[in-house]
Amino acid sequence: MTKINSALGVFMLAILLFAGSVNAQLRLSGNQTDNQNYTEPVNFLPNSVLFNQMDSVGGTGSASQQFPDFSNNVIETAEDFIVPAGVSWRIDSIDVGGQWSVAGPMVTIRYNIYADSGNAGIRPGALLFADSMIVPITALTNASPTFRLPTSRTLTGGASGTKYWISVMTVHPFSTSGQWFWSTRQTRFAPCVLRDPGNLLAGGTAWRITTTAPNQGVQIRLRGEVLTPPAPGPQTTICRSVNVPLPDHSWARDSVQVLLGSGCVITDVNVRIDTVIHTWDADLSFYLNKGAVSSLIIDNVGGSGDNFIGTVLDDSAATLISAGTAPFTGTFKPSNPLAPFNFGAGLGDGYWRLSISDTATGDTGTLRRWCLVISYTCPTGGIQTIEIPNYYSLSQNYPNPFNPSTSIKFTMPQGDNVKLVIFDILGREVKTLVNEFRNSGTYEVNFDASQLSSGAYFYRLEAGEFTDTKRMLLVK
Repeated sequence: MTKINSALGVFMLAILLFAGSVNAQLRLSGNQTDNQNYTEPVNFLPNSVLFNQMDSVGGTGSASQQFPDFSNNVIETAEDFIVPAGVSWRIDSIDVGGQWSVAGPMVTIRYNIYADSGNAGIRPGALLFADSMIVPITALTNASPTFRLPTSRTLTGGASGTKYWISVMTVHPFSTSGQWFWSTRQTRFAPCVLRDPGNLLAGGTAWRITTTAPNQGVQIRLRGEVLTPPAPGPQTTICRSVNVPLPDHSWARDSVQVLLGSGCVITDVNVRIDTVIHTWDADLSFYLNKGAVSSLIIDNVGGSGDNFIGTVLDDSAATLISAGTAPFTGTFKPSNPLAPFNFGAGLGDGYWRLSISDTATGDTGTLRRWCLVISYTCPTGGIQTIEIPNYYSLSQNYPNPFNPSTSIKFTMPQGDNVKLVIFDILGREVKTLVNEFRNSGTYEVNFDASQLSSGAYFYRLEAGEFTDTKRMLLVK
């Protein structure tokens, strides 16, 4: 304990001694015109500038660092930036400028990219991306390195522009007493924020503004490329009409199966809460899960209002769900982004689960119907284009009369469980042709009646709440 207190004392003294002279900078890279010159490491080809706060260096900023030898304590400073509406940014590199209080042996650099909290106040929300090893990098003792992300990260601007937060931390031993700091500048966005979960600066775990100066932020530049959105690909809507009870102060869960294909990439996910009956909406938390990916999409909103009716959650919506009122009919931005569910090739197939937690006692309810709306592309000569029907239908078989086989066609506007069954004239089940989940689309099924006698038969389609029956004639 004595050793730690001594080291912490040196650390605090270093902050006091160097607060007036420390100069730190940060830059993130992307695709817009920039005329400033700076030194790049060997074999690094800079892209265009996406976000620039590297000019007009101001005063000393906050520390932002991680100590592997001191219980992994972190002092983290985050800066906000906005991706414009209608485009995406692919972030490839980050420029960081700073200065050591004492020449520090940097081990590496870590960055985190957060969604915006979307709540009152100024603070980051859910963690979207993080990397702890950044290469290539200038000398690790250099306080102003330029580095390239090991994996480029893409952020979307949505319909009205989207705010994100980024933090960059030096990773070095606490015992050396060498500390690293940002410098500040005036910014058109919100001030930078800091959190100190190890309480090294008596800052606490919550994000807070690092300075009282108006609109003051850290030095930062992002480089990469502006991506224009691709032409819309096909979209599938998968719904469940379930009437699942919502027990008091407990959980309700339901799952749907998604089958897009091994090469298909998900480009956008919306969630529709068509009908949830429940008094006191603020008791409820909604989660979407697919494998290890989970997101709290509705976080105790609505106060004492009742029900969710026709609620659509869309990352590009202009209004946060927390700003809506019961029964939340319309389109809202979810409490946390749905973007993490934009899976790569084949990873979206499988079961997706909606979970609802009743976090208080006194009320029960029912989940009656919910849907996933998934936009995707498939590698069939580029973007796959398919026609999505607008309604359920069951066509007359062709040919009719037939001998011995005929085709039956049906359409589905959304994914659902499907059952197609053949009956004889007495209503006895003769054969089941389809009994499985299918995505939206047009299907044609062959019926071979070579083992049956001549006569009239009926075929019935059941898909979700849709049912239809038609007559056909086998003539041998």
